[in-house]
Amino acid sequence: MYHLESSEAQAIISYKRRRSGGTRSRTGCRTCRARRVKCDETPGHCYNCTSTGRICEGYDPSPLPRPNNAQRQRVLSSQLPLTVTTKIRCITTADERRCFAFFQRRTIPDILGAFDSPLWHQLVLQMAQLDPAVCHATMALAAAHQECQITGMGLRPQKQQSPWNLFASDQAARAFALLRQRNPQDPLLPQVVLLCCILFVMLDLVWREFDAAFLHLQGGLRILNELHRQGKPVFRNRQGSPVDWHIVTALRHLDIHSTQFGCEAPLLEIREEARLDSTAAQWRTIRSVAEGRRALDPLTTLTHEYMRRAWPSDKEHDPVLYASLYREQLTLLSLVDQAQRAMRDFRLRHYASLGLRDQVGADILKVNLHWLCLGLRTIFALPGPAYIASIASECQQILSTSEAIIAKLGPQRPAIMFDNGIISPLFLVAVLSPDFRDRWRAIVALHAWPHCEGPYSSAFHAHLAEKMLEGDLRARIRAELTTTANSLSDQQLLEDQLSEQLTRITGRSTLKNEEEVERYLHDLTQPMAGWPCAPLLVQAGVLPDRSVVP
Repeated sequence: MYHLESSEAQAIISYKRRRSGGTRSRTGCRTCRARRVKCDETPGHCYNCTSTGRICEGYDPSPLPRPNNAQRQRVLSSQLPLTVTTKIRCITTADERRCFAFFQRRTIPDILGAFDSPLWHQLVLQMAQLDPAVCHATMALAAAHQECQITGMGLRPQKQQSPWNLFASDQAARAFALLRQRNPQDPLLPQVVLLCCILFVMLDLVWREFDAAFLHLQGGLRILNELHRQGKPVFRNRQGSPVDWHIVTALRHLDIHSTQFGCEAPLLEIREEARLDSTAAQWRTIRSVAEGRRALDPLTTLTHEYMRRAWPSDKEHDPVLYASLYREQLTLLSLVDQAQRAMRDFRLRHYASLGLRDQVGADILKVNLHWLCLGLRTIFALPGPAYIASIASECQQILSTSEAIIAKLGPQRPAIMFDNGIISPLFLVAVLSPDFRDRWRAIVALHAWPHCEGPYSSAFHAHLAEKMLEGDLRARIRAELTTTANSLSDQQLLEDQLSEQLTRITGRSTLKNEEEVERYLHDLTQPMAGWPCAPLLVQAGVLPDRSVVP
């Protein structure tokens, strides 16, 4: 007679006891939950699967919490209708279906922000329906996004071990595993991998894992370069390309903005498309917000490439380099001025008749053009009140328009966005404005809307701007004490005046954070020595001056 092992007998007893129970368990294995049958929840692999010859796919880290009425209402209040509504064909659990529904109803509208993109409201949904790896990657991003909706988009994730973030990690791991199992000869593989790459970049940015995000980005850019070397037309919007053009455009956008974070992204072929003549032609007349959005990227590419070369250079010590950079600055300023005139004409003719979303989009375009102009003007600091007045004017335009955007969006402001919005323009005001009160006003605006825009995080940039404001104010007070023949050995006098001026400007006597937050900020700022704005960070005391040998 066949005798069961004690552990196996116990599993059967447990299985029968559970079968006789009432409601179906939400904590069963993935296979049973997908089959919608009751699971006996035997540790490791459930007996219900192994006894019937099925593969038990194991258990999720923890079940997702049920939403309350207020959270349901926030999810259902989608900001724009979706072009594609699709059901998941992949085998999924109830929690996964719930996350995918959140991705459709909330994550996609948030990511789109004020601008439409077929990548997000068509291609991602279609590919998620067809490919399990893309499906799991979308659910990972949706779970991390829902955690942000609950806890807020602060300086760092508040609960790395929360059910939502654990679920997101599990879904991302499943997507990685499925990608590794794909046939290398599959013609859809490049498109699937690059789409997952974009989703992983956004997931890491939501988690404030900047290094991991840029590694994913550079991996995707290398894949595009390799396809280009194989003769595939990936850098042209034409038939025969193995990658959808909207994926290439999204990677190009991330590539542009990653240069501000010290990334030497290798996608040079795409950047070559940004030429002065073609960019100027796009800005002759703007007939819609979407047209302005398409024209902004090549202009941003030209400006970022120039600032990356001009900000950290020793142009003052090289007359030839100085003259070359100065001529290039004047050319780009003329191009930005043309773009600003085109946007002013568009706003005069059409702004009043636009819907709220398009009005916000037009405002974002206006802010970004002022941001590019401000960045270009600060390359060559000129003496005299006229230069200071021009910088202050650009800062005022950015501040007033950004505050209007925040007010228009109201409490349903997106937590994550793909396109650039107001974070980088406000940050530049917060570190460059000649008026310390305007700098603090920009920091307050950054704190007022906790969110991320691609690689830019409002909380991180606000905290960084606070440290730079305090460092610049300290340097100014020290210079004043020196000119008035006060003894610099009296550190207390310096600190007293600093506290007094901070109180007058910000309403706070100090901008120091808790020790744990300070350590976190220190770890984040150390890689910034390679950023184009590193000289500003050194000047403000955020980074050490590595040119000084102790």
